[in-house]
Amino acid sequence: MGVEHFESGSSFDGQLPLHRFRCVECSYGASRAAAPERCPICGSSTWEFEAWRPFTNLSSELAPRQNSTAVE
Repeated sequence: MGVEHFESGSSFDGQLPLHRFRCVECSYGASRAAAPERCPICGSSTWEFEAWRPFTNLSSELAPRQNSTAVE
């Protein structure tokens, strides 16, 4: 299985933007400009690109917490 390389657009200050990758075999996460050659945990070379989702957990974090010891 090969490594997919994602091309990045123009960079700011000579730095390439970081992308999130997740190992398909063990779910190890890595932040890099391009997918790593192999996973440092399991040795696999298959990576999934993770889209940036800054607001995924926002609704659950802003929801009022249920108090299990409510006073009646």
